[in-house]
Amino acid sequence: MKILVAYGTRPEWLKIKPLIMKFLEYGIEFECLFTGQHKDIVEYNCKYTINISDCNNNRLNNLIGTILKEEIKWDEYDYVLVQGDTASTFSVALKAFNEKKKIIYLEAGLRTSNLEHPFPEEGYRQMISRITDINLCPTKHSFNNLKNENVTGQCYVVGNTILDNLVNLKKVTDYSNIVLVTLHRRENHEIIKSWFKYLNEAARINKHLSFVFSVHPNPNIYENVNLLTYVKCVRPIEHNLLLKIMANSKFIITDSGGIQEEGTFLNKKIIVCRRHTERQEGIDSGHIVMCKTPSDLILKINEMDNHFQIDSECPFGEGNSSQNICDILIKKNQLKNIKYKKIFTQEIKKFNEFFTKRKNFSFSRFSDGELFILQNKELQLSGDFWKLEDKKYEGTYTSEERKSFIPSEHSDFRNHLIESYIYDNEDYYRGISCRCCVGEDNYASGLFYLQANEIEFKKVITGNKNNLTWANLFINYNYKYYMENILPKFLNYDVYIIVNENAELNMLPFYGNIKEVFRIGSNCLINNLNLKDEIPHYINKNKIKNSLFLFSASSLSNVVIHHCYLANPENIYFDIGSTLNPLMKGMEGWKYNRDYLTNYWMNGKSQIGDRICVW
Repeated sequence: MKILVAYGTRPEWLKIKPLIMKFLEYGIEFECLFTGQHKDIVEYNCKYTINISDCNNNRLNNLIGTILKEEIKWDEYDYVLVQGDTASTFSVALKAFNEKKKIIYLEAGLRTSNLEHPFPEEGYRQMISRITDINLCPTKHSFNNLKNENVTGQCYVVGNTILDNLVNLKKVTDYSNIVLVTLHRRENHEIIKSWFKYLNEAARINKHLSFVFSVHPNPNIYENVNLLTYVKCVRPIEHNLLLKIMANSKFIITDSGGIQEEGTFLNKKIIVCRRHTERQEGIDSGHIVMCKTPSDLILKINEMDNHFQIDSECPFGEGNSSQNICDILIKKNQLKNIKYKKIFTQEIKKFNEFFTKRKNFSFSRFSDGELFILQNKELQLSGDFWKLEDKKYEGTYTSEERKSFIPSEHSDFRNHLIESYIYDNEDYYRGISCRCCVGEDNYASGLFYLQANEIEFKKVITGNKNNLTWANLFINYNYKYYMENILPKFLNYDVYIIVNENAELNMLPFYGNIKEVFRIGSNCLINNLNLKDEIPHYINKNKIKNSLFLFSASSLSNVVIHHCYLANPENIYFDIGSTLNPLMKGMEGWKYNRDYLTNYWMNGKSQIGDRICVW
């Protein structure tokens, strides 16, 4: 299955981007056609680009002609995915239909049932659904619209993908005095001066409210903002910042369809400055209040100022629409052996969210040394060399790094490490080296993965991938993000740390939060193995919950984390490795500190920032 994904405007990209990210995760093959209206939104390499400016109704024929001329290899695609109701969306859908390609229509079924409002968008929507094979409807209401029209394509309720961008944004119940305003739709251009007149008067009367207007770049809008003398007018606000303002607003005034959905998800009430809306669900839930004429605006604002709070479910989805869509496509196309992909720079944000939400989990790293031990290979790290079985390699290791694993003597430790490696639980995360990172030759030879005849180990590779991630997730390109975003959140916890006996901790920013320190010595994986029992006992004896346990104890970390998690999963058990060594006096000699952590990675110098790996 291969999909051609078409988009060209900012609203289209905001709704398509979460789906593209999910396609990348699942390895669903796709390429992009960019129709070019808003050129500043390109965040993904597009196979095809059509250089057009914003379209007006008189240029539709020219637009269709431009797409017809584009040398697109339509035969390579099984589906063409379009979104929304622009002229370019309709043109691409029509071309795909003429090429006998199956069409996927994202956000299908929105209706005002009035071809004049909005014009021409309402007509485009109805025509696209007539030639679509898979209609992805955001709500049951939009689904029913299509069923009532007797469309022939399959219809599914999936939610609205724009909400997938908001899953990390906390739903707030606190309200500021800000009233966020956006107006841009074509149907309001002829009466925009009237809208501005009444908006400005409302702002003059209600000085206890702060009206913030994000000015659309369309000349019909920005050339008239001088009428808004009591309103704070700002340049177009970047989307993530706009969401934060939206989340802290008292209420919202808009004619935007996307903001109706986002504001509803954030539990905000919204005045919609239009004669009709395609989002009747928002009216039914109590989030949306229609203001059909400018002269009604002052009254609507006064009413909402007195009744701005709402506690009602969002009817537009739960923020999992992209997942729902992928499930449908995978099942429909019987993709049983689909690859599972992860994105390096996105994966770390998942763990940042865990810390933000105070979600309890464990994370342990199975990197080179751990996997050598799992393969029962003799390993020695010495003062001026390291040895793997009978091969010596140059390398200077300080005392805290030195360790040895001798299979004939240390089988007990290996057995515990095996248990920690093969254990599978939803919140028990293991960092490993994937085949993309170590190379196909190493993967095939078993240097970083385990022997194919060991069935227990194969389960780790072929089983559940949700709780697998990169062993080096918090270093390399991600190290700066880790230090600036995750490390500060340690201050929100009582901290317990397992660390080398030489480490001085008073330079750690969370030093005042440390409740207990467990020290390890040389060759800790053997000499301090008793901690696998002592620390879980300590946790249960003292009834420790919702706290943060940090592990910097080489391969011993994996074993102790596993035992702690089994004993009490109501804490965070986090393998920090050497990531904080630059902040711990006595540990500065460790080679990664000298070569990478304190300079190279903190300056973002890494070639793997855009890594996308097959799992």
